[in-house]
Amino acid sequence: MEKINWQSRPELFTGTVTPMQRMTPGLLDFYSYSDVVVIRAESPSAVTMQFKSNTTRLQIAMQFGGAAREIFTTDVFVNNRLTTLNGDGVHDLELGSGEKDIAIHFPHLVVIKNLEISIDANASLLPRKPAAKLVLCGDSILQGMTCSTPSKALGVLTAGELGMELHNTAVGGAIMQPIPVEEALKLNGAITIVGFGINDAAHETPIDLFRERVRQILTLLSQAAGKTFILTPIPALVPAEANRELYSNIIREEHRNFPAVNLIEGAGLLTADNDYFVDGLHPNDSGMKIYAGNLTNAIRQAL
Repeated sequence: MEKINWQSRPELFTGTVTPMQRMTPGLLDFYSYSDVVVIRAESPSAVTMQFKSNTTRLQIAMQFGGAAREIFTTDVFVNNRLTTLNGDGVHDLELGSGEKDIAIHFPHLVVIKNLEISIDANASLLPRKPAAKLVLCGDSILQGMTCSTPSKALGVLTAGELGMELHNTAVGGAIMQPIPVEEALKLNGAITIVGFGINDAAHETPIDLFRERVRQILTLLSQAAGKTFILTPIPALVPAEANRELYSNIIREEHRNFPAVNLIEGAGLLTADNDYFVDGLHPNDSGMKIYAGNLTNAIRQAL
């Protein structure tokens, strides 16, 4: 078999600034304030390697670093047929003959320290046709905490339903601040979705400060070339729920001055039901699927 020199093939990746790196330099700098946050920012959430090849075998070898959550799954689609790999080390897949579409969704909450992708020597290797870009900017729920495999994250599901490529800049624990939005808009998404607020409710960000940051973010979104959306937080089953509506109301009030930005109500995306959550805050696989379906419908209504 022959190793792909993937570092020199950015066209094989979606959801990245450079191969395997989803964050801009500005975002990496912004999210460098603690070791925990660095791990979340460096995890390749929604990073995929997509290509066409006539290889009969595919070998994926990985070594992991820190984990935002101990979910070590990789999803591999071959002609839309899914195989889920678990853990690091070396994984061998027999693919059969003929040309095939291959998409590798890397572990979304784990830092990958070393990566080798190998195919048959002399096999063809062509990038997939580019699609319009959906950009996410937000907190842990938009990052994909805590579904069981990367392709079940709400952003991946939403982008798939819309026929778009996903670029996910969300980071667990993030609060409403304009710098991440400013950086995300540099990615020139056809659609950009911003979703913060539940962490502000949990940590009781001062109301005046939260309002000013919402206003700054809405100003940025209103000036973007593509379609932009801001979300109010989804209902939760944790103490932050007591403050959620207070912070949601501020988003609604400020949004009235920015009609170019689309507002989506979190309460219409997912019901606060233990069947849909891992921990009362983060959706499970079922919750992600429902959230993604309702989010997709809301986006389509606005297009």
